Amino acid sequence: MTALSEYLAKHKGTDTIDSIAERARRAGFSIDRSTVSRYLAGKHAKRPPEVQLQALAAGLKLNISDLRELAGVPRGELGPWQPPAEANQLNRDQRVALEQLIKTIVREDGEQGAGSTPAIKMPAPGPANQPGTTPDLWDTTAGRKAARRTEGGKPSRGQQLRRAQDEAGEASQDPDDGGDG
Repeated sequence: MTALSEYLAKHKGTDTIDSIAERARRAGFSIDRSTVSRYLAGKHAKRPPEVQLQALAAGLKLNISDLRELAGVPRGELGPWQPPAEANQLNRDQRVALEQLIKTIVREDGEQGAGSTPAIKMPAPGPANQPGTTPDLWDTTAGRKAARRTEGGKPSRGQQLRRAQDEAGEASQDPDDGGDG
């Protein structure tokens, strides 16, 4: 039995599996009785999905941070992340990309263990990656191959949008740019 399952079973008390699932449903989570049963018996995924931990926390009236810790994932002590007001200016693709980035960071952190710093993959040394230079991502073998796969050797619409977004992002980070020209 896992530490998570032992904790859940200890706090189950006299509650039935059905009452736990029903309490979770009333709190807005979808979890069936077989899933609750598997968690109580220790027959669950090594890295439980966040939504299942939340449902179990609601169903058993437990602290979600404690369940995350027992599951071996970061506690999430800061609560739900509230993006800055400027996030309202993001388009759909940017929001999807940001959401995917957050999921990737959390997944990588959880795989390494709570509290560890994720490894940063640095580009291989080369002329474009020397100190004081900015690598031109469009001038790479992969970039050239991708460009050749598009019509007429031109970058795809997605590549063009990404490049424009990258350029806009770089420009917005310029401390000397007051924004008034």
